[in-house]
Amino acid sequence: MKLARLMMSGIALVLVAAACGDDPVEPEDQLTKEEAVALFESRSSLTSLLSDSTNRIHLSPDSSVYRCAQGGQVKAVFTEFAVDTTLVDTTRIVVRANVTPRECEVTGDGLTFTLDGDPTVRETLELNMVGIDLFTTGSVGGGLKWKLEDRSGSCEIDLTLSSESDDSDPANPKQKFTYKGSLCGHEVEIVTTVDIVLTG
Repeated sequence: MKLARLMMSGIALVLVAAACGDDPVEPEDQLTKEEAVALFESRSSLTSLLSDSTNRIHLSPDSSVYRCAQGGQVKAVFTEFAVDTTLVDTTRIVVRANVTPRECEVTGDGLTFTLDGDPTVRETLELNMVGIDLFTTGSVGGGLKWKLEDRSGSCEIDLTLSSESDDSDPANPKQKFTYKGSLCGHEVEIVTTVDIVLTG
């Protein structure tokens, strides 16, 4: 009996110690796969800002800061920008940038997110134009902190980009871009198609 009482006392002490320890950390909110894709789509509005000088707040030789349309700002630090035309009929463009939002409100698929860098998003884009054919590869990595209504959390991104031409309608050529990999804890494949504008 003494042994049994000692064992019960030991168990009770363990339970009391656990109860008196640090409060359990609440698990952070998670985005559904659909919400994660919407967040990634909203990110496209960040990169589109980089070509709109009307929203530019600051410009230096290697970085720019832009005002987000719905509030906040985003900073882009370009770590590489190279154009190579040494091969006949071939142009190669490489762009690497770290994109960091600060309380930046963006909308994707009807959802409005407030984004902050966690610590930043690293984007790499390589375009190879051979004649009239365009081949695009790249990657998006890093992390974001997000707020969506009364929820908040973080999103790690590890995606690769590939592209292919869609010439099924010669009068309306298109380029299909595919992002594939891990997004906010989900395995995703995001496909977007854009029209190719013919000039000349």
